[in-house]
Formats: sequence, C-alpha cells, structure tokens
Amino acid sequence: PTERRADLAPLARVLVARRLRPGEVLWRQNDVPADSCALLVRGRLRSTVEDEAGTVEVLDADAAATAARGHPVGFVGAFAFLADAPRTTTVANFYVGGDAARGTPEETLVYLLDAAAFAELRRDHPLQAYLLAKAALDDLGDRAMHVSNRIIETKCLPV
Repeated sequence: PTERRADLAPLARVLVARRLRPGEVLWRQNDVPADSCALLVRGRLRSTVEDEAGTVEVLDADAAATAARGHPVGFVGAFAFLADAPRTTTVANFYVGGDAARGTPEETLVYLLDAAAFAELRRDHPLQAYLLAKAALDDLGDRAMHVSNRIIETKCLPV
C-alpha cells in the first residue's frame, strides 16, 4: 500500500471488528441485501457456491498464504456490497478448531464495513472511500484472474 497511514485513519474509524467462532456463517448465498463487506485480518474463511458441485474457495489470512499470493486476501463480499446485488456465495469461518502446531487461532477476525458507514465515508472522506473501493476492485480483479488462469490451465469451464 502506497497510501499514508494518516490517509487510512478514517477507514479504521468506520470498520467494526467481528470475531467468528468455528463454523460460524458470515452470510449466506442469495442473502439480500448485501449490507456489508468484510476485510479478512486473521484466520480462514470458506466461500462456497451452493448450487455447484464442490465449488469451494478457502481464503486464508496467515503469513504463508499471504506470502504465496503476494498480498493479503483483502475484501470478501465486496462485489455484492458495491453492486447492491445478492450474495454469490456462502461465507463461513473455516476453522473447526485451532492448530497449536501452526499457531492458528480457533476464531477468524474480520472487519466489517456496512452501508451506513460507507455512505458516511463517501460523504466525509471521499479519498478514503475511493481507496477502499479501489482496493476491493483490485482484489476482485486478482480473483478473476485466478479463475481465468484455472480455466486456461485445465482447458475447461466449470459449470
């Protein structure tokens, strides 16, 4: 991130911490409205497309996964939130128990941004709202590229 910490301070004031217990669902596919998005800070989330056979994506905030990706996971649920669309997946805490050997927690920590907070951010701090939306779009672009690469590598389109 090239943004200065002072530029990001208004974001910290509007994000709300939420700890997810093992197996706890953050939201379900087709939930309307998509009234928040989440920034994954610690732990793992499982994103499942419920009408497809076995389509699961694990989002991991640990240091090894971040290093492998080259960046943190970032935002989860940003597309539905920003597009005011139904949720496209069910997202839940992936942990069913901590792993003491790896030092992983039993709970997952996310920071939520809801619609009222985003409206306040757009009104009072448009630069920060832009930075947040840009980060969400960058993350969506990375994930779309990952899917595109899987299609090219396997020479098939998942249905």
